Amino acid sequence: VVSTQSTGTYESTYTLGEKQPAYMKYGIGGAIVLLLILIIWFPLLFMSVVTTNSIPNPPTAFACSLSISGLEPLVSVRVAQMPDPMSDDELAELQKIVYKQNQNFTSSTSNYTEFVKRFRSPDVVRLDIYTDSTTLWEVSPAAVTSLTRLLNDTSTADQYLTMRFDWTITRDPESTTADKVVTGTTEIDIRDTKGIEKGHPYIDRASFLRMIQTCDTTKPLSITQLVPSFLLARESGSSQEVFLFPSNTTNTHNKKRIDLSLTASPAADQDNCYLWNGYYWSFNQRSEFLEPFSSPTPNLSTNKAQFYIFSERIVSSQYQLIASYGVIGLYISVVLVIFKFIRLVITDSSTRIIFQEMPCPDLIMALVSSTEMVRAQREFVLEQ
Repeated sequence: VVSTQSTGTYESTYTLGEKQPAYMKYGIGGAIVLLLILIIWFPLLFMSVVTTNSIPNPPTAFACSLSISGLEPLVSVRVAQMPDPMSDDELAELQKIVYKQNQNFTSSTSNYTEFVKRFRSPDVVRLDIYTDSTTLWEVSPAAVTSLTRLLNDTSTADQYLTMRFDWTITRDPESTTADKVVTGTTEIDIRDTKGIEKGHPYIDRASFLRMIQTCDTTKPLSITQLVPSFLLARESGSSQEVFLFPSNTTNTHNKKRIDLSLTASPAADQDNCYLWNGYYWSFNQRSEFLEPFSSPTPNLSTNKAQFYIFSERIVSSQYQLIASYGVIGLYISVVLVIFKFIRLVITDSSTRIIFQEMPCPDLIMALVSSTEMVRAQREFVLEQ
């Protein structure tokens, strides 16, 4: 009984630690919850600020070419003086055209219009260019002979010969994470009409062979589904074509229909068909222009084409270092820093708790002193 009473008295009198008030408990719990919210929300907020403060990355030069696999380009066009980006009114007009021509395709209208709405007016350039090759066709007699032989051999022409359209977009980015030059390419086969599936793009092998053999400058070669109209210049990597209209054979806005023609320069020997001596190629857009063609030098040539270049924005140089980590890297950095600080705070806490949480020892020392005194006086009943 005495032992039980002593234990009860001890537990009620000498409690370990100090009872914390309610506001302290809820305050610490609330602070921990806010800290967790901050850990999750801060990187997203920061990346949103970085994206909002992105800057335009407009093209400063454009080049495109038409070529046959393994040979020098037939057509090589370079644009060194780029036009100004579209104004707000011009971009709004483009959005209106895209929406209007997609009204019959309700399931996909929002996809195409949303793509255009992603860009601001400084990010879009409408490029109206003349498409006569800037150089003569630099090809050797042996290369022409080899090309003629491959086109004559129907068994290999379908398998190996393709015509490529390549384009190069040059920028002057302020950010080191963006590429200065991005390129893209599309290609189609040169083959016979026999055995072609309906809707499959191709170039008629026989018609192209006739132009090569006879140096025919009067009848152009019709080509479809090769040259894209809308080009996306990404921050880095490669450029790619984009579709603003449903992809089908009757729509020629996504990929234009062109006529490839051969022209003899004044220095060409027109009595003999020597393609390597004074001939050059051109292509002309035959499909409908999305907007009227405009150029600072009107009527310079009958061969022309229209392109739209959409440029992705880049991060400003002041946020470049942080943006290079990305959202995942930023999350990892924040979590590591915060939990490194927490670890420093609670390091060796197991050895400090016994001292930090110990109550005032005066009562215990008084009890020990009194017990010692009554023992010395042999008052054992009083001690008990």
